[in-house]
Amino acid sequence: MNRPMPQSPRICFLTREPAFRKTLERLAHQEGFQIHTTADLGNVDQVVALHRIDALILELPLSPEGDAALLERVRAADTSLPLIGISADPRPELAVEALKSGLTDYLRKPFNAEELFQRVGVALKRRQLQKKLRNGQQQQRLTIEKLSHTLEQRAAELMTAMQALKEERLLRRTTQVALRRSEAKFNELLDTSPDLIYILDRHGRFRYVSPSVGDLLGISENELIGHHFSALLPSDHMAHSQYHFRERRTRQRATRSYEIRLIHKHRDHTEEGDGFPRFQLYASGIYTPASKSARTQYIGTCGIAREVGRMQTLEHRLFRTEESAILGQLALSASRRLNSPLQGVLSLLSAVEKQSDESNLSAKELSLLRNGMGQISRIAKQLGSLQPPPVRRRERLDLTLFVAETIELLRPELQFSKIYCEYRLASDPLPVHADRTQLRQLITILVNNAMNALTGRYGAAGTGSRHQLLVLTDRQDEDALVRICDNGPGLRRSDLPYLFEPFFSRKPQSGAGLGLYIARGIVTGHGGRISAANNARGHAVFSVHLPLITPHLVVE
Repeated sequence: MNRPMPQSPRICFLTREPAFRKTLERLAHQEGFQIHTTADLGNVDQVVALHRIDALILELPLSPEGDAALLERVRAADTSLPLIGISADPRPELAVEALKSGLTDYLRKPFNAEELFQRVGVALKRRQLQKKLRNGQQQQRLTIEKLSHTLEQRAAELMTAMQALKEERLLRRTTQVALRRSEAKFNELLDTSPDLIYILDRHGRFRYVSPSVGDLLGISENELIGHHFSALLPSDHMAHSQYHFRERRTRQRATRSYEIRLIHKHRDHTEEGDGFPRFQLYASGIYTPASKSARTQYIGTCGIAREVGRMQTLEHRLFRTEESAILGQLALSASRRLNSPLQGVLSLLSAVEKQSDESNLSAKELSLLRNGMGQISRIAKQLGSLQPPPVRRRERLDLTLFVAETIELLRPELQFSKIYCEYRLASDPLPVHADRTQLRQLITILVNNAMNALTGRYGAAGTGSRHQLLVLTDRQDEDALVRICDNGPGLRRSDLPYLFEPFFSRKPQSGAGLGLYIARGIVTGHGGRISAANNARGHAVFSVHLPLITPHLVVE
């Protein structure tokens, strides 16, 4: 392959002597240079640009006005163009001024032509090196700019990735916290469930049993883990129950409400069937998820055994609650219907009493009639009080001051019953949004209950040296707390589930059992809660929680 011949350097001579210019042209051709000569100082910059001159040889001085303007135009055309000056002036200061004005080199006449072209070659090599250096610097600058741009892009991508990673970590942490809370709630439900919850492996051995098995069957879960489920099934029920207890079916075909009998560790099972507690069984098979490469596989059974007696108790309580609601509605209707005729009869009775001289009834008969009608009126009012009154008008109240004020209104009755009342009130205000009338009724009901317990109206009086009543107010989280405690005989454990139900009363002679029912209706109507329990000394404690007013609450 033929390589292209290298192009000869192009040299321009700027001189006014024709003979000297011709001599330089001849010598330059012999050295292999392309020659351009000119004597016109005005177009030397155009010649340099037009012929792309590689080196310019100038005969000094150029013009009487000076060489600075000419050199400035030449440098403007090509900043890297080598400029070599020649002169016959022997003064050294001329060479210094020429080099200061921007010339690359300087020769004094007479000079050797070989030396001239040697210096031209050196100047051209220097120019070529400078050009390569500039190209390298430019390439390096472009590379640096490219790298800088790439680094900026990578930094932006890295920041985006770090932000996404941070959000992913936050999401993962939030998910883990939610998962732990959900798992804790699920475990709490399993551990506190009154039903027997179990998980069997594929061989029928217990892998999990809820702690309620101790109360239901008298055996701990550790005694069952790893053992076969047949340990809980009676032998005469094994054939009918084992397929349901170890259910393999799922969905609609799974076991639902199947009655089963299980063995109780501490009960006598000699009688036919009666010694075995009865349960309703709900069970379903557990399978691995299906995939393209594998089919589902049976890995165990999950089941819930619910005691029949407890279910019947729950159904009875639900029926009783519905019955109470229906009775309350009927009683309210009857009360409204009785009030009007009763008022008329009482008015007529008052008129008869005023005209007792003309009446055929004696004073004793009139008194008995009035007492009977009054009793009917009280019964009608009790019937009307079965429905908790609605919250009508609320206002901002300081619960501490309001409780103290209500107790002071009841103090004469407390003193008459020889009951000593002690306060333990909160130091800070407890603002609540409540109906004043209903709140006073609530405190009165609780104090009256304590008075009845202390004076023996529930069958047994307190055993202390003196009857004491403690009233406490405090702040608990976001609630205002009111506690009323007495040193009476306390509450029966069997009565605790029924204290706030209607018609429940321990008064041996009188009492409709509606006070605490109305109290619960007042508290729940205000968005609070009420509870009753015995303290460590066995004394009754009634606690009322009412929501405190928050700063953003708007009072109607």
